[in-house]
This record gives sequence, structure tokens and C-alpha cells, in this order.
Amino acid sequence: MFLDTSFIVDLMRESNTGAFGPASKKLKIIGSTKLRLPLFVLCELQAGIENSSNPAVELAKLQELTEFMQVVYPTPGFAMTYGEIEMTLRQMGTPIPLMDLLIAVLVKNEGSPIITRDVKHLNRVPGIVVYTY
Repeated sequence: MFLDTSFIVDLMRESNTGAFGPASKKLKIIGSTKLRLPLFVLCELQAGIENSSNPAVELAKLQELTEFMQVVYPTPGFAMTYGEIEMTLRQMGTPIPLMDLLIAVLVKNEGSPIITRDVKHLNRVPGIVVYTY
């Protein structure tokens, strides 16, 4: 199961406030499912950390949260799938932001679902399963 940026951000916010919110509840429901992070999610999270008021603290929180998650990198077929999906979405008149597209392509190539709050963009990509919370 892949985790999107919105899910990780919500988990971190809930952890900061001590709240057992929607993301924490979803994490509990999925239980022992193998958790995976697309490389591009890690990139978005790192950019957010660099923009925070205390990057060192936020980085430590992210590392603790993601310690047991596998970071997944693009495979050799990534570029071909990217081109196909980007052109399909453009021809349909429904393009999505670049980072969402990169995440969706990686998820599609791996054949695993993704958990996100950003269903608006990811649901446009044919062939991926999107869960929300």
C-alpha cells in the first residue's frame, strides 16, 4: 500500500497535536499491510521540511514515522508509462500537477493502491486504485 504526501502530512499533524484523527484511524485499519512511499512523496515532504520553521525537528519526525516504510524508486518502464498517462490526461483535457502525475505513474507501475486525501487528481489516472480517509 502506497502512502501519498497528504496522508503523511496528516499523520504528522495528528502526532503533533496528540489527536487520533482520520489518518491515524486509517493507519490503524490497514494494520500490518506493507507501507511504501513513492520517491516523489519523499521529495514533496523534504521540500515541506525545508520550508518549515524548524527543519531539523521536522526531519527527525519524518524519519521516525517512515522508518519501517519502503521507499520505491522508478523502474525502467517508468518513462514509457509517464508519457502514455500524461498524453492521455492532456487529450482528455484533465491534466494533473506534475508531482501527482509522477506519484501516480510509479503507483500504477507497481500495481499497488495508494491512500490519499487528494482523490481529485489521482482518480483521473486510469489503472490505479485510490483509497481515501
